[in-house]
Amino acid sequence: MEEEPATDTLNDETMCPKWEQEQRDRLIAWELLCRYVRHESELPMSNVELCDRIGTSKSNFFNMMDSIKHRLNAK
Repeated sequence: MEEEPATDTLNDETMCPKWEQEQRDRLIAWELLCRYVRHESELPMSNVELCDRIGTSKSNFFNMMDSIKHRLNAK
């Protein structure tokens, strides 16, 4: 049985913080779209539920909110 070559983590785009942020934004947008399609957009979603659905820790929610504030204030 042959060994598989080692993974090159230096050039792995999934290790890039910018890529991770883009994917989190994409997953959040997906969750919002799903809630809208299911007519659940008026129902509140808890921080824990959102973080569980997009696969991040609870502290990332607060970092995300700060990031959104900075983006809105920059314009």
